[in-house]
Amino acid sequence: MIKYPIYNFIILDSNSYKMNKLHSTLLAIIIFTTNSFSQDQWTTFNTTNTGSNGFIGGYTYAFLQDNNDNLWIGTHCGISVYNGVDWKSFTINDGLKVNEVETIKQDLDNNIWISYGSYLSGVSKFDGNSWIHYDETDGLIYDKVEDIFIDKSGNVWFATYEGISMFNGDTWSNFGQAEGLPDQHINCIIQDAEDNIWAGTNGAGTYKLNNGIFSAFSWPAGSDANIKDMTIDNNGKIWIVTFSGIYTYDGNLWDLVNLTDNGVYASFKRVTSDNENNLYFLSDDGLRVLKNTNVSFFPFEETTPIENFLSCYFANNKLYIGTSDCYIEFYNDTFHYINTKDGGLINNEVNYCIEDTENNQWYCTDYGISKFDGSTWQSFTHIDDGTELRWVQRGLEDSNGAIWFCSVNGIFKYENHSWSHYNTSNLPFSLSWPQDVIEDKEGNLWFATWNYLIKFDGSNWHQFDTNVDFTNKYIEALYEDSKGRIWIGGRSILSYYFNDEFTHYKANLDFYDTKVRSIVEDENGQIIAIGDNSIHTFNETLWNRTYQSTDWIRHGLLDFSGQIWLSTFREGIVKYQPEDEYSANSVKYNTTQDLASNVVNSTCRTHDGNIVICTNLGITIIEPDIVIDDIIITPSALDNSKFSVSIKTSGICSPYKYTINSSEYRSSELPTDNISPGMYTLKVSNSYTSTEREITIGAQTSINETSNKPLIYPNPFVDKIILENVSNSSIVIYSLSGQRIWSSSKRNNSIIDLSAYPNGYYILQLTKEDETTFFKLLKE
Repeated sequence: MIKYPIYNFIILDSNSYKMNKLHSTLLAIIIFTTNSFSQDQWTTFNTTNTGSNGFIGGYTYAFLQDNNDNLWIGTHCGISVYNGVDWKSFTINDGLKVNEVETIKQDLDNNIWISYGSYLSGVSKFDGNSWIHYDETDGLIYDKVEDIFIDKSGNVWFATYEGISMFNGDTWSNFGQAEGLPDQHINCIIQDAEDNIWAGTNGAGTYKLNNGIFSAFSWPAGSDANIKDMTIDNNGKIWIVTFSGIYTYDGNLWDLVNLTDNGVYASFKRVTSDNENNLYFLSDDGLRVLKNTNVSFFPFEETTPIENFLSCYFANNKLYIGTSDCYIEFYNDTFHYINTKDGGLINNEVNYCIEDTENNQWYCTDYGISKFDGSTWQSFTHIDDGTELRWVQRGLEDSNGAIWFCSVNGIFKYENHSWSHYNTSNLPFSLSWPQDVIEDKEGNLWFATWNYLIKFDGSNWHQFDTNVDFTNKYIEALYEDSKGRIWIGGRSILSYYFNDEFTHYKANLDFYDTKVRSIVEDENGQIIAIGDNSIHTFNETLWNRTYQSTDWIRHGLLDFSGQIWLSTFREGIVKYQPEDEYSANSVKYNTTQDLASNVVNSTCRTHDGNIVICTNLGITIIEPDIVIDDIIITPSALDNSKFSVSIKTSGICSPYKYTINSSEYRSSELPTDNISPGMYTLKVSNSYTSTEREITIGAQTSINETSNKPLIYPNPFVDKIILENVSNSSIVIYSLSGQRIWSSSKRNNSIIDLSAYPNGYYILQLTKEDETTFFKLLKE
């Protein structure tokens, strides 16, 4: 019979092991022991692992079919690559500078080049293994790149907001006003049949490069046209899309082309061609296909409102169209819509999460709203009248069960499976981008907007003019405290409203911040204002800065333990407790702990204590658990017949409380002292969950056992261990390498001196009659 009387035990068959087996088994068991306790569970949900396809979703800016027939799709959420079977994504976690990818091109050496749209992030090259970044410090003329073009010689051209750069693989050449370009953004670049480089500008027509100098070359000279796109057909004719129409140049003459019926206006966006010299023109009302001289018109479906057409590209006998809602495949004269709306999270840029009374989770994203009931997803991008649910910042379920959302397009209410919409057209005042919503104790709704503080009592709307009542009109955060005061935070705003009066603090504070992002109240009634870079606490008399951040704070959540979870722009989550006597001042969690992204928009909690972290790459849900790393039992300094217990714990939702047989301790009070040998119930808990474990003090298996059981202490030890009640026993101590370092038999009480051996783990084998027990010892 083999017994294991304490928690950190190992079991071996004394009749069958050999020394090498002992060595490997001991290592395996000890490794298992140190990792066998429960861990916080981190799970990430995004558009690629929740939807019916692997498309990353979002605004679709660019397409490329590479030389291996992979389809690359650039979006504002990153890059999706489809090989015909599987999807792969690239985001900032995979080497991108930012997630917004506006242009994708492949050079003659099979490198993939990308630019980053509205961001001043330069360009990046993917060589098949890693991303290499280039910016102004490397020779690029400007870091905001609108277009990339590969010429016939393999040179890479970059259209930027301040001119053009050309990279030949070794050196950079730049073209600005000194080389003839206007003081205008360059939108696009092409090369004509005679190898001339053309530049399309943002308000000065087209320019052509000749002998290192660009010259205006438009229909008429000095044109103020805004060039949206350019392409060249198989006959060498140049096609140019502008706001005012479509122009062609055949090498000799310019011509204005009309592709619409008489009297029909269309705003054209993009143009591309296929291998059969058919031309595809994308406009706000549909697609026009020019075959020879015949124009066919294909309107977009009215049931799929799409306001922004961003790109078009022909490959695989399909026309790919990028939009703000999805991407579209056009073939056999039919549109096929590919998006993330069905079957999963609709967009990875998640701003906020709310949980309703039925435990459904609602995710507010840049692209719409996704609802998750625990098993299935439902998404909303538009309401019945076609209004977009875009840039949704916050949400709230009111006391009547209606769910309210703050969107760039106004205030939305979802109730009984139908939507209501409030904006400037049906409110008694203008409305500018609602940012936050709360419900007070009397059932009134309060909205923070970029022009008013708004109160809705269920029937009437009332606005407080920020130009009169505040020093700045941009309100971003609301909170009602235990005294019924409505706190208001925003750009240079920190105030509260109570008894029909405003009290203002912001102007008199030593705030480093331009914005107050969140306002909360702790269990002692102390108001905590969380700004861009710091935290201030208010004791009803003075404000005190208690925390200075190294990163831009976007949101703060006060949890049940009094800790503040700070959502930051680059550092992930920073967990901070203003008056924390039990743990470190702040702890950071980021992608190394499986966080979806280090760019965190907000943090929320659910009814079951889970933490929902909303990032720009999806959501990470943490199921907090109690993690007991070690329990150390040592003789009491006051009485060697009694013991002290030290408990090493970790986990994201510390600090912990410890209860040993109903006596409660905090970590600052550990180790507990003067505990008699016996079995005890150890309970470790936090504000979310708890766990219990039976521990044996002095290696006894029951508190009522007689004293004839083996007693081995202290453990961990420094130099010596004490053995009691081991008469008629054989004792052997092994190192982890399997070497026998000490042995004896038929001992009763004894002291074993191991001071000559190095610190570390050892195994004590105790054999009495037919029972063999192994103990893990730790020398410190």
